[in-house]
This record gives sequence, C-alpha cells and structure tokens, in this order.
Amino acid sequence: MGATLFVQPLDLVKNRMQLSGLSELTTSYFQPFRFQTGYDFPGKKEYRSSIHCLSTIIRNEGVLAVYNGLSAGLLRQATYTTTRLGTYTYLFETFRKQVVYFSVYCFFFCTRGDAAPSFAMKASLGMTAGAIGSVVGTPAELALIRMTGDGRLPPEQRRNYKNVFDALIRVVKEEGVLTLWRGCAPTVVRAMVVNAAQLATYSQSKQALLETGYVHDGIFCHFLASMVSGLATTIASMPVDIAKTRIQSMKVIDGKPEYKNALDVWMKVIKNEGVFALWKGFTPYYMRLGPHTVLTFIILEQMNAAYFRMLISEPHGRLLRKVLQNVNAVIILGLELLSYISVSRAGARGQRKIGPFNYEKFKWPGQNREFPELSPKWHKENPKELHRYTGVQEDGYIDPVTGKYVYVPEMDHELVVPNLEGFKLKPYVSFRTDVEIEKRRKIYEAKVKEKGSKALADLYTLEDERWPPPKMDAETLFELSYGEQIRQAFKEGKYGAVEKKKIEEVLFSMSPKTALLILADGAEEMEAVITADILRRGGVEVTYAGLNGPNPVKCSRKTVITPDSALKDVMSKTFDVVILPGGQPGSNTLAGSDVVSQVLKAHHTAGKYVAAICAAPIALKSHSIPAALVTSHPCVRKQLEDGGYKYSEERVVVADRVVTSRGPGTAFEFGLKLVELLVGHEKSKELVEPMLVKL
Repeated sequence: MGATLFVQPLDLVKNRMQLSGLSELTTSYFQPFRFQTGYDFPGKKEYRSSIHCLSTIIRNEGVLAVYNGLSAGLLRQATYTTTRLGTYTYLFETFRKQVVYFSVYCFFFCTRGDAAPSFAMKASLGMTAGAIGSVVGTPAELALIRMTGDGRLPPEQRRNYKNVFDALIRVVKEEGVLTLWRGCAPTVVRAMVVNAAQLATYSQSKQALLETGYVHDGIFCHFLASMVSGLATTIASMPVDIAKTRIQSMKVIDGKPEYKNALDVWMKVIKNEGVFALWKGFTPYYMRLGPHTVLTFIILEQMNAAYFRMLISEPHGRLLRKVLQNVNAVIILGLELLSYISVSRAGARGQRKIGPFNYEKFKWPGQNREFPELSPKWHKENPKELHRYTGVQEDGYIDPVTGKYVYVPEMDHELVVPNLEGFKLKPYVSFRTDVEIEKRRKIYEAKVKEKGSKALADLYTLEDERWPPPKMDAETLFELSYGEQIRQAFKEGKYGAVEKKKIEEVLFSMSPKTALLILADGAEEMEAVITADILRRGGVEVTYAGLNGPNPVKCSRKTVITPDSALKDVMSKTFDVVILPGGQPGSNTLAGSDVVSQVLKAHHTAGKYVAAICAAPIALKSHSIPAALVTSHPCVRKQLEDGGYKYSEERVVVADRVVTSRGPGTAFEFGLKLVELLVGHEKSKELVEPMLVKL
C-alpha cells in the first residue's frame, strides 16, 4: 500500500493509454459522442506518448486528477497484493523448509540437492499465489480501472464514483453483484503471469546476485533484483493486462458486451491497432511496475525480517513450527509414494544423496579414531542409535532382523547440519599429535615476533591457529567444523531466518546452562532448596547469591543457607535464569533492593529468563519487569493486579520469558519447568520418575 502512493499516477497513465485508440469496430457505442466531444475514437490514438497523456490529464482535469482512483488502488493492494505476497511467502518458506528439513525427495523440488526451490517451483508458487490474490482483489481492480478511465469519457457518460466504496456499492445496485468479478478470468491469468514472472524472477535474480559474491543481502541487492523482476514482468504481462483493462472498463449496450473474452480483445487490438499495441503504455507500465516492485520487495523484505524476528521466536515459534511440520509431514507422505528409493535408507548404508538418484560415499571426520562407536559392527548392533550420529541422513533405521526400513517420526531432521548429540567431545589437543602441536606453537610465536605483539598476531591469525589452543567445547567444535559451511550457505541464500533461528537453538542447547538464585533473610527455604536441587539434577549450574554479602542467610523457618557468593560479586556475569524465592519478609526485601532491580532488568533486557515463586512476584512489580500473565501466592494477588498484571491461578505460568509459581507446594513443578525451558522437555521428563513426583 505504501508503494501505491508513489505509483498511482503512473497506473492512471497506463490505464488511459491502454484504453486509447479504440477502433470503430470495437467501440460503436461511442460514435454518438464523437462529434460532440472532439474525441476521435475510431482508430486514432488519444495520446501520442506517456508524457502527452499525463500533460493532457493535468490540463483538462487538474493536477489532483492524477490521483483519481487512489482509494481503489489502496483497496486493491490491501486485498490482491497482500494476499498474493503473503501466500507466496508462506508457500516459499513451506517448500524451502520441506527441502531443508527432509532433504531431497523429489527432483522437481530441488534439482541440485540444495535448500533453494528450483526456478520452476518458484514460478509455480508465484502463479498459485497470484491466482488466489486476483480472485480476492478483482472487485477493487474493476473499481480502479473504471475510476482511472472515467476522465477520458464524455461528461454525460462518466460514472463519477466518489470513492472505491461508492463504486462497489453502485456496481452491485446497478449491474449486479457478479459484475464485481467481471474480467475475473483475464485478471487471474494476468496475475498468474505477473506473479510467475515477478516473484520467480525476483527470487532468481536475488539468488544470482548473491552468488556473485559482489552483492550482499541488503537493500541494494533487493533494488537490483526488483528492477530486473519489473522488466521481465512488464514484457510478459502487458498483453494480458490490456485485455483485462478493456474488459473491465467496457459497457454493456442492450445486453451485448463489447468484448466476448480476452482472445477477442487481442484479435481486435491486433487487427485494428497493430501487434505492438498489445504493449501500449509500456513506458508508464514499467515506470510504475519498476518502482512499485522495488518498494514492494524492499518493504516486504524488512517486514519479513521483523516477522521472523518477532513471530518465529519463542514462544510463538514453537507452535508455528509444529503446525508447519505437521503440514510438511502430510506432503512428505505423498512424496514418499513417488520416490522409488529412500534417502534415509541410503544414509543408513553410509551414503549421501547429492541428486535425485545419485549418491556419494561419505565418512565422518575422525570416524575411526575419535568415534570408534561408528564402526560397521556398532552400526549393526545399535540400529536405533544411528540417527544420533548421521545427522540429517536418518529419519529411521534398518531393522537388523528383517532388513526392512523402519520410519520413526521423532527422528525427522529439522536442519541440514549434523546432530552432535552423543558425540564424545575431547580436549582440543587430542586432535593433534605432539609434533603438530609443537609446530603450531612455533608458527604462532614467529607470527608474534613478526607483528610485534600478541594482540596484532591474533588479528592476522585464525582462531583455531592461535596459541595456546582454545578450549574445545561443543560450541567451538561445531563452529570449527561447520561454521564456514553454514556462513557460505547463508551467503548463497540457502538458509533463511527460520534456519538461522534453529542453528542458534542448536548452539544454545549445547552450551552449559547457569542459574542465579538470590537469597535474602526471610526467604522460603523449601522454594530455595527444592528449586536449586532440581536444576542441578538437570545439569544446570546454580549459584546462590546473598543479597547482604556471602554471610549465612536465615530463612523464614530458621533454616540457614550459606550463599556461594555475594550478589554484588556476580552482577557482571550473565545467567540463563535469575530466580527469586518467596517468603514474605524475603520477598519484601528483594522488592526494595536497587541491586536486585539492576540484575533483573539487565537479564530480562538480554532475553534471559526471570523466575519468581510464592510472594516474590511482587519484586517483578516493584522493578517494572513486564509480563503478559503471572501467578503467585494468593496473599499478593491484589498487589499484582493493582500493578496492571493479568493474573492466573495456574500452578506455573510462563509468559514473556517470565516464570512465576504459587508457593512451596508448587516448587517441584516450578523447578521442572525451569529445567524444561533451559535443557529441554526430555530432560525434565527424565527427572520426574526417580524423584517420584506426581504431576
């Protein structure tokens, strides 16, 4: 809609020129007005060029006339354009994730085994989106054509619509509701041509530009791709557009329409005006479509980025991904029937699919040295564990007894990167011999001597070539092994925002989790001890921090807990969750502390979790920590509601990365929910049985 404000005058010029030059054979009902108005309809052009058309409109109708039909243009964008772009984006992301999540199942989807749909698929998705959008937007399109072309008619023949809504209402009253969809067929055809050309050539041009390496994914790239897309679309769609324009602007005299269909329009235009008349108005059309395409796609790219940033993130993203996975699962079921060989079966044999029916042998780095469990014997004895070590190659296993392939939905791979779960990660030096280590040390020392300082040497040295070697944890190993590959894939446009989010989640899940539990005198000991105990069972590193220093803290029932450190000493650190135990005296102390306020605000702003149980949620109110929904001990409910919080009586509530719970009796559920959020649902379930917790 924003783009329409800039290009509406060009749209008006394009429509006027397409209606210009109607012949005697096709416009006999205009003959009575020929001599009255000076319009030479039969076979003579009204406008010599786009500039002449624009100047004539301004001279005869006024400057503001160039915005005639603006309301119809805006409604058209609100119906047709938003529908087609939204549908295309949804279909494109769905089919791209289809390829990314489930590898190559069908040659038509991905001809090279990469993550980007083929040009044919992009064109098909564009045509589908265009057809859907055009059916929705045809009424607004009809109003736009009539309102922009009204000024060229003799005064007594003008419809003089006040605005788009007046146009739609009068059309229904005077001509019937079905007239709103007059010209729907050529409109749908035009939309399919436009979208197949515009959306597919935009995606293909953008991909080609990114592959050159000279252009990065940004506004300049979007501008260049949009201009190429606009040119291709103009050439392909103008013949269909002129048929649509003339059909929607025609009048019906004595029940006889001027044109029978789009083919009739083309035949009469070619016969009376020449072949090139099909591209009449090319200049204003491209001048309109070029900037319109540029503005549309630049705005769309920014809105998509915001959409993926805000809606694909947790907690909305979890539900959305689940829905898309279910849709993908249904599609895959049909595709499996078309594929005579299983990608996953090939993966179990130690092969990787690189084309529709082509495979290459592959071998994991260090398979025979660092990961002896990946030997053929281990494969045979542990078929159900294969998916842990072969990453995206598996969504099932070969039954060693029957020899049949068993599909397991839980093993559906969600990203074209290896799953490192189960790998035995060893210190960095275990990957080097003593000779290699000594050689590396000497090279680095020579670099330091050459550059004059260690800091300068580091600037000219890759991270994995520095000395001493970095500590090798899961995240570092992942980066060294696959970081460059993933960055290259992003550069080539193979991964989108959803895949990036998934990679971040993978890295997040591999890093150790930490929790800060703040203690003040009068804290509720059950909530402080049970919560910390469950988190530690789940592998989370918990730090007790005393508000009044490292001195022992006397809890509400006289239990004494010695903090690990003073809160002020750990303020500079970042934890995955900050926890406030309840207890009325302790909660009041936490609510009145400036230090607690700084810690809570810093972590919440950084996107970390903030958790409070029992009466402690009043500290959230005091320190202005926002949450869409909270719960607490009943004794502080009124304070929270007076503070503007929406209240729930659920035992544990998670909203806006704020976790709240009711009291000592819900401490187990509180702790398990934190484990689920930090480590995962499976780990939380694993803790329930040995603790004999009944949920």
